[in-house]
Formats: sequence, structure tokens, C-alpha cells
Amino acid sequence: MTARPSPAATVPPGHGSPADEEPATGPGARWTATATLRALPGPLLLLLGAATATHSVVVYELRIVAVYTVLAVLLAVSLWRSGGRIRLTPVASAVMLAVTAGILLAVPGFTYLGPGPAGTVRAVLAVAALVAAVTQLLPWRRAADAGLAVAVVGYLVATALLVHGDPAPRIDVWYTLQGAADALARGDDPYTQVWVGPPGIMSAFTYLPWMAVLLAPGRWLAGDVRWMLAVLTVAGALVVRGFAGRSAGPGGVRAAAALAGLLLLLPGTPTQVEQAWTEPVLLACLAGAGLALLRRRTLLAALLLAL
Repeated sequence: MTARPSPAATVPPGHGSPADEEPATGPGARWTATATLRALPGPLLLLLGAATATHSVVVYELRIVAVYTVLAVLLAVSLWRSGGRIRLTPVASAVMLAVTAGILLAVPGFTYLGPGPAGTVRAVLAVAALVAAVTQLLPWRRAADAGLAVAVVGYLVATALLVHGDPAPRIDVWYTLQGAADALARGDDPYTQVWVGPPGIMSAFTYLPWMAVLLAPGRWLAGDVRWMLAVLTVAGALVVRGFAGRSAGPGGVRAAAALAGLLLLLPGTPTQVEQAWTEPVLLACLAGAGLALLRRRTLLAALLLAL
């Protein structure tokens, strides 16, 4: 930590951030508190949206649509007032992760796990979020990356508990993705298959072909496509960390690492593994395409966008 005041950590795409970090005490402490308060509205709205989305998985109600609408409008106003940027100080990052821990404990996010196993998963994620929050405040240059490592471990442990706790979730997405991987292994056409499971008779693979191809290794190597979804989720988070390139100072690196960790622990991210939802594939490919464009690797960007 430096002894002089400096701007808050910022991670606009493709740009570094000031090399100095926020002072904890001294003449800049009051300014830092102001910067922290200014940084919180947008991310807190994001967390509220994630909490609402997670709750809607378990109990869907029409009023949730109204909540989504209000949060979307408020977030748009917040971004407009900030010029499209969210400036994260280490304290703001710590607050976000601590709030995430509270939401993880308070909001049920799993449909198919029993109360006991689901509570264990939520506790693992909450502890990881709290530890990651504490690391944001440490006067160590690599503290935020250490917090990201904690988030990765916490997310993977939660994934293992989810997959083993419910090896066959009663949702059509999981059955069709598993069945498509098996069809590819046999050399069959996934679009001609019929699957029967607790959700009913599923006679169509409803995704584009590369979705089956990209997720099949999870089934082939570990018996469940959800393992590949977890790998792609972590990959997407690491790409977000990579947006703070070599030119970014300690402030930019801290903010990018905190955002990547938050992405892994965000309420609802582990729910995607339980439900076998395919959004992690989109996240990894789109984030990778964005990073490739920033680094002027247009062919790679086009490939990732096509996938």
C-alpha cells in the first residue's frame, strides 16, 4: 500500500489502471471512503439482481419480473451517471464479496439437492467469499489474485458437492446434453435421439451443434457434462482477470481479480452447474472474443464468437 492518495482501481476494457493503490489511512483516507461509496451502487444492484434470479429458480413468481425491471432501470441509471465505468477500490471489492457471502447463506439457490447438502454447498461458497473479501484488504500486491484462487477452489469444491450430491438432476437440459455426448461418442446424430427421464420424453436436442461438442468432454472424461460447464466457468473468470493486461498497475490488477472472483461466487453461478445450464459456454466464448480483440488477435476472436 502506498502512503499517498491515488485514484481508485478501474478496469475499463483494454486499459490499465493507476499503479498506486488506495491508502488505508492518512490524508487520502476520507477520499478513499468517498470513492468506495461511489463504487458500490452498480455492483450492489448487480448482486440484488443475481439474488433475485437465484430465488426465481426455486420459487418463480410474477412479481420477480417487476423486480428485474426496476433493478435493470436503476443499474442503467447508475452506469449512465458513472460514464459507463465502475471504479472498484479494495474496500468496495471486500464489501461486495462480504455481501455475496450473506446472500449465499440467505437465498436458497438449488432445486434438486436436499436441505442438508444444499446448506453445505452454500456454506462452502459463503466461506470462500468471506476469505476472498478479507484478502482484498491485505497490503500485499498479489492479495487479490490470492482471493481469486480462493474463489476458484471454493467454486470447484461446490461443483463437486453439487454433482455428487445430485448425480441425475431432474431437468431436461441435463438429459439432452448427456445424451448428445453419448450420441457423438457412438457417431450418431444427436438431433435424431429420444431420451426418457423424470422430466418426460425428450425427442429433440435444442442447441446448436457446437454446444454438444464443447460439453461432451465432461461426459466422456468424468461422466457428467457439468464438469465441463465448471471448467468453462472458471475459464471465463480467468479471462475477466486477463482484461487487466500487463500495462495495468496494482489497482487495475486488484479490481480485475476481485471481479473475476465475484463472478465465480456470484449468487446463481453455482446454480448453473446444478441445472446444467449452458450460459458458461457463452460467457467463456464471448469474454475470450473480447480479450482477443483487445490484443488484436482477430482470427481468434472470430473463432470464439462463432463458437
